[in-house]
Amino acid sequence: MDLAAKLELEEAWQTALILPAAHEDFRRPLTELRLPRPGEPTRLAFRLTVLEVHRSRGQGAAGGRLVARDAVGVVVICLLDPAVPETLLATVEPGRQALVLGRVNRHEAWTLHRAEVVDPRWEGRLRPLYPRVRGWTAGEVRRTVLDAVRRYGPGAAEHLARVVPDRARQGEPRPPDVRALGFLRLLHKAHLPATREEAEMVLTRLDEAAAHATAAALRQAAAGVEARWHGPVAIDDHLRRIPLALTPSQVQACREIAADLAASRPMRRLLFGDVGSGKTVVYGVVAAAAAEHGCKVGIMLPSTVLASQVHAEMLRWFSDRADDIALVTRTQGRKARAAAVVVGTTALLHRVLAERDFAIVDEQQRFGRAQRDALGGASAHVLEVTATPIPRSLALVQLGLTTVSRLEGTFVRKRIVTRLSRAAERRSLMAAALETVRSGGQVLVIYPARGANKSDVRSVEEEGGRWERHLPGRCRVIHGGLGETEKNEALTAMREGRADVLVATTVVEVGVDLPELRRVIVVHAERFGLTTLHQIRGRVARRGGLGHCDLYLPQPVGDESFERLLVLTREQDGLKIAEADLRLRDCGELLPEGARQHGSAGNLFPLRPLNIERVASVLGASGSMPARSSGAGG
Repeated sequence: MDLAAKLELEEAWQTALILPAAHEDFRRPLTELRLPRPGEPTRLAFRLTVLEVHRSRGQGAAGGRLVARDAVGVVVICLLDPAVPETLLATVEPGRQALVLGRVNRHEAWTLHRAEVVDPRWEGRLRPLYPRVRGWTAGEVRRTVLDAVRRYGPGAAEHLARVVPDRARQGEPRPPDVRALGFLRLLHKAHLPATREEAEMVLTRLDEAAAHATAAALRQAAAGVEARWHGPVAIDDHLRRIPLALTPSQVQACREIAADLAASRPMRRLLFGDVGSGKTVVYGVVAAAAAEHGCKVGIMLPSTVLASQVHAEMLRWFSDRADDIALVTRTQGRKARAAAVVVGTTALLHRVLAERDFAIVDEQQRFGRAQRDALGGASAHVLEVTATPIPRSLALVQLGLTTVSRLEGTFVRKRIVTRLSRAAERRSLMAAALETVRSGGQVLVIYPARGANKSDVRSVEEEGGRWERHLPGRCRVIHGGLGETEKNEALTAMREGRADVLVATTVVEVGVDLPELRRVIVVHAERFGLTTLHQIRGRVARRGGLGHCDLYLPQPVGDESFERLLVLTREQDGLKIAEADLRLRDCGELLPEGARQHGSAGNLFPLRPLNIERVASVLGASGSMPARSSGAGG
């Protein structure tokens, strides 16, 4: 598979738009061994005299090691990276000098780990280092991209001249061929700069170009779209009918959403609030009020249990409108199209043929872009509801293209202690779980897989028996492969106190309320996203008090995964966790036709994160798409 296909690029020439993530400096390689200095890269380049060459006997890789000495006679062992090409290693002979790059350690003797013999052609130059691509070595990516720049550079530069607005401040706009030539020069300098300062300057200019291209495309996508339905929505009477004391932020959010429904431009709003903050009441009030003014409303939820729960609550609040509030699931609601408000699962997309004027998507992180858009279309008002916004949604908020209403606090006071546990702590973690049960609490244990698999990942079906041996008759298992009756039986047993431990997949991520749940253990936590983990953690202590969330790592994980999970030990706020998720996973495809909700796919420069702050600055400077107020609680 070539690199373009691996990265799901539409055309091979787009490979020429992959930019370096950094540059390795071989202009002045070290001649004497030393450890890295503070702030310096941990991998250093040395010019060494080779004493011995030991090739690996393994098939398909060079590997092996070199024994060399520096300019003052200190001997170093260079443990070679298996990715070093055999053709390059063949040029290394005892008595000759070699340029070697590696991570230096000093134990009993000097050692270079994952050492690379560098092609002599790079000496005296900066070598581009590209983002990692799974299944490809750094050298393979570099050779492929540089070849693409040579072959497709002019065409890629012409593409940039077409999609990036000309920002000439004086005189006539520059001709396309002149602009293309300028972009071609920038591309060449980005890959092969003369200095680090030049590399930084060029990459900054290309990031600015990406920001202007994205801003222009977003403006064009939003231009001329008018709401299919809009009009004043009176909500005061509906607020009085709720048998709960609503918080000021809930009332404020209701008024903001109602005001958006009166505008001719389609609403794009995010209703954010942590688990237990009362989001359902807010959108339920506005949905019922809008329906009485002739608006067709669709409310989509990720599970039958949750859809049924919301439907029942709306019927209880607005009993006189029972005929206009219908439930649509896989097995019911076939004649619900005429209802003013339809509440349901993705069955809505198949049963409710007419597009809804007002689309509400609860637990938006559980749906794909196509599913969310299909409920209402481009001319519908859209309200997305979540405790953990996906990276794309949060990016649109930061760009001012989606407004946010934030619900402050929850209806209960609780504190959840989150900690990371490694394999060595397995026994103490089990002891803590059993102590939770002895103290009258319940435990939820999450596994990433449902059944037996070929990897070392533990599964619900395998581990359920292990928990049963510890607490005979007091454990239940639940996963997506079970029928609704079996799932409900397991949950009912927990709610009625006939079980103490629920072993599950992420099927319980949303919509499950277990009042006595005091501890959740997530096994192989590194395999879950931050937003999913925050949602699972939200199942604990739903009635208040102290709860525990244990993120268990039965196998070693990389530094990046460990640092990502540490975010949860420091943060309880779902919005801050979502912001960290955006920084880690990038924003995905921002334009309406894009489907990816995170990552760098669809960006002007593949594999390069889009600078959201820079795009926001461009949009703000244009004056054509001002951000609306941020809503309740900011």
